[in-house]
Amino acid sequence: MTKISLLQFQNELTDKEQINFIPFNRTGRVRADLIKTMNKYGFIVPIIMIRTSILDGIEKLYVVDGHNRVATARFLKIPYFGILLDIKFFSVEELVGFISSLNNTQKAWTNYEYITAFAHVGKKDYQDLIKFKSSVPFSISTMACMLHGSSRFSISTVIKNGNFKISKLKETKDTIDYAGELSKYKPLTNRMVMSLQNVMSLEIFDKKKFEEAYAKYCHKIDKLSLDTFEDTFISWLQS
Repeated sequence: MTKISLLQFQNELTDKEQINFIPFNRTGRVRADLIKTMNKYGFIVPIIMIRTSILDGIEKLYVVDGHNRVATARFLKIPYFGILLDIKFFSVEELVGFISSLNNTQKAWTNYEYITAFAHVGKKDYQDLIKFKSSVPFSISTMACMLHGSSRFSISTVIKNGNFKISKLKETKDTIDYAGELSKYKPLTNRMVMSLQNVMSLEIFDKKKFEEAYAKYCHKIDKLSLDTFEDTFISWLQS
């Protein structure tokens, strides 16, 4: 069973020197609903804190849940308190998983939030994924699928576990470049560009033939509700 300690905070200036916020966690803000309840009842729900050195090698006190309550209490200049959990983290993956589990009780973390979390703690493939996404019109989850070589059904697990690796950089760049050429007829959707990458890896792929078919049918196929466009694209090459 996790041991806990109760910590009380009185002065905002002093508190700022000893309380830190996980840099990739959701940002706290002063909320109107909390102002109303805190003015009436005071600070009644404790924040949750940990001590860890896993982020920068220096042990610090961090708020992991209750950012809005801290921000509002500081705004109102009222005392607040927190529960310090005696938990030792042995990897950034473990810490990210713990923080996301706390946030998931209110609103689940998206793939993007996991990606930015791991990027912030120095995972290069996650950093490169964010950089790659900044130059393309497709979603970051789509880019993760293409760069890693996973389906959209499995990529979330890969991202959340901290296991994302870029293994198909050249294939993805080639696909994005070709998608840019095709966009003069109609921009590809996320699912279409993922299917395009898989079809481009086939021996039967012919850029000229594919482009002719895309120019002819693109305004029809993007209206179809398909999980994948691979069968349609392959049929163009076989006709």
